[in-house]
Amino acid sequence: MAQIEQTRFPDSTAVKTIAYRARERALDVTFVSGHVYRYFDVPAEVYDRFRVAESAGHFLHGEILDQYDFKRLR
Repeated sequence: MAQIEQTRFPDSTAVKTIAYRARERALDVTFVSGHVYRYFDVPAEVYDRFRVAESAGHFLHGEILDQYDFKRLR
């Protein structure tokens, strides 16, 4: 896996892109609104499932939110 991988969700109404920083196990989520949040200690397997999820918004709510510590970057 590359040090930073990015996936776009052109059809999502909630998530614009996600980027995964393998060394830090950090997942950056850019929302359609422009806000960016970083989620910490996210396993690579979770990122892999997120990037191929049928619905980015549903995956985010079911698998990321309330599961990992985070901070708002912008």
